[in-house]
Amino acid sequence: MSRLIVEFSEFDRKTNRGFTVSVLFQAMNDSALRGTIGEKMACTYLERLGYRIVERNWKYGRYEIDILAWHDNVLVVIEVKTRADGYYRPEHFVSRNQWYNIAFATGRYMDEIGYEWEVRFDIVAITIQTRGSRVTHFKDVFFPGRS
Repeated sequence: MSRLIVEFSEFDRKTNRGFTVSVLFQAMNDSALRGTIGEKMACTYLERLGYRIVERNWKYGRYEIDILAWHDNVLVVIEVKTRADGYYRPEHFVSRNQWYNIAFATGRYMDEIGYEWEVRFDIVAITIQTRGSRVTHFKDVFFPGRS
């Protein structure tokens, strides 16, 4: 059983204080925990790049969007994929059907907020390993309506 410590440094806007959260993994086979940690890492990464996160795990029926953010006046829909090994690239695990579901949910979100302009679909791929984590951001990876 491997041990892994993942650390997040954040700034709490409510208290105006910085804080660090450390999580110790005894095993990386807990996919729900791994996904939650990956999404938190993705949010921290995106916020450092100037993205404004407005929703996490937004749901419409059975459809879910991992992260909704604004960047340069563009609505950005972000799918986060997290893996605990270096053998397979996380970004390869987003299927065409999953993108169609995300695009459908995005349309419902846009209706809900009354937004009719530009939207971009990104992937944040995270590999967590005992020797360190890697975050890779792929921009504009899906275009609804194209095969």
